[in-house]
Amino acid sequence: MIRRPIHPLPDTVIAVIAAGEVIERPATIVKELVENALDAGATEIQITLEDGGKQRLFIQDNGYGIPREELPIAVQKHTTNKIEQYSDLDFLQSYGFRGEALSSIATVSKLTVRSRTHQEDTGTELVVMHGKVGQSTSIGMSIGTQVLVEQLFAKLPARRKFLKSALHERKAILDTITQLSIAATNVAFTVTEQEKTLFYVPAEQSLVERLTYLFGEEFSQQLWPFQYQDTLLKVHGVLGSPQLARRGKPTQHVIVNRRPVSLPSLGTVVREAYGSSVEPKAAPSFILFLDIDPAQIDVNVHPRKETLQWQDESAVFQQLRTALGQHFQVQYQPPSNSPPLKVHDSGRQTLPELHSTLKSSAPTWYHALATKERTILQVHNTYLISETAEGLIIVDQHAAHERVLYNQFLELFHQQLQDRTVAELQPPMVIHLSPSFSNLLTANLETFTAIGCQIEPFGDQSFLIRTLPELLKEHHPQNVIESVLEDIANDVPLNGIDQLAHRTLAYLACRSAVKAGDPITQDQAQVLLGKLQHTSYAFSCPHGRPTIQTFSWHEVEKWFKRK
Repeated sequence: MIRRPIHPLPDTVIAVIAAGEVIERPATIVKELVENALDAGATEIQITLEDGGKQRLFIQDNGYGIPREELPIAVQKHTTNKIEQYSDLDFLQSYGFRGEALSSIATVSKLTVRSRTHQEDTGTELVVMHGKVGQSTSIGMSIGTQVLVEQLFAKLPARRKFLKSALHERKAILDTITQLSIAATNVAFTVTEQEKTLFYVPAEQSLVERLTYLFGEEFSQQLWPFQYQDTLLKVHGVLGSPQLARRGKPTQHVIVNRRPVSLPSLGTVVREAYGSSVEPKAAPSFILFLDIDPAQIDVNVHPRKETLQWQDESAVFQQLRTALGQHFQVQYQPPSNSPPLKVHDSGRQTLPELHSTLKSSAPTWYHALATKERTILQVHNTYLISETAEGLIIVDQHAAHERVLYNQFLELFHQQLQDRTVAELQPPMVIHLSPSFSNLLTANLETFTAIGCQIEPFGDQSFLIRTLPELLKEHHPQNVIESVLEDIANDVPLNGIDQLAHRTLAYLACRSAVKAGDPITQDQAQVLLGKLQHTSYAFSCPHGRPTIQTFSWHEVEKWFKRK
């Protein structure tokens, strides 16, 4: 390749490159313009699309508008009314502040901006043709701002060909508006295309009302309110029940100081708090609002402000872990006539905040299990069915027994851990592992040691096992270790002894529990449901699978068209 001399880029090329950092597709235009409308105090925002926004985008708001003399300035590069000086970046409360949105959009499209303030009798219209600013004119319009975007990337065919189908671009816009509408529940949002309403939420809704509008009543009924306040941050929002967890893309929204952001690391913190109530490859649903001193975060790390950096992320997340742990612990306690299982403090963190069943989330099955007099029908030698005052209850006998045994093992395990009770193997056992399992075990040897497994490398892919936790002494060491390593390989990496203990005890509970296909007597079924009713986190097994399903009499009657 022949070397070319270094030279300054033309202003037109610089403008297009800069615009590309902000404007990728119609959805990014919508995001920038809607954020401007929210900063302008709008309570009603209407978006009209054509061809998924690729041909035409029209956004109208009832905010305070842009004065006539400022409109030509607003479409220039690096102009804003959000900040005055560098120090203002430490106190940002607005969505937009870079002063790039209108200028970037105007560079890659035909942009028409109309605006009127409440002090003006008429509005002002300004047209910018692919970066060339025209003359402003007076027009009649209501107070607020209207922005029309046409001919997107018309002079940049290489950029335009990367736009997806109208269906995909439309979905991206609706996803963007969904996020913003959750962050601003006081604002009405409408999206239409070809006179068909694609999205609508009214103004002045509570968070739960907004979520019901967006995701349905079945979703909103499985949400647990959550709030926490400390010196560093204030958090409120809702956590989804484990039944809302998904292996695909769960409903997760994080809003920091009113700004929707993408924070996968925060999602990991929340996932850890759910522990064994959610299956390993699934993730819970949640909507969390974090309020923090603006000086503690940097929202200027991404051109579209889609993420942020923390001044002290570890401190913030540790507070959040504490808050979530307290939340799961206090939401429900077993009945007073049955003492709760004790978890002994070994000086380490317990399994991600050893949870309790959230009584309020499943009153039907909870009260059903509390019923003493009932006939229990076993079907398919797997499921237990019983009638309750509220309807029908179906229990997976294996999953239910797993949960009961897991909690019993957990209590005993922590007692043995505190007493440093281990079983010595006489003689020590040598095991041989596959290359992948060998690397995995080597990386986690210290953590295995912390739970009572004294394991030493013993040649190529071989290991010497000297001790096991007392609980595991009757089980073949290689089977236990390989099973736990398989769990680790299929899930996220270990994060301390609690996760390793969970996987080990979950394996033990699974191997010890009554199996699907095993016949059990009426008395055994009664005992199992009685123990389950007094067990924390009874609605799922240690692997996150549900133990219980309920059907109200209303649902049953609908099946048979009685209602």
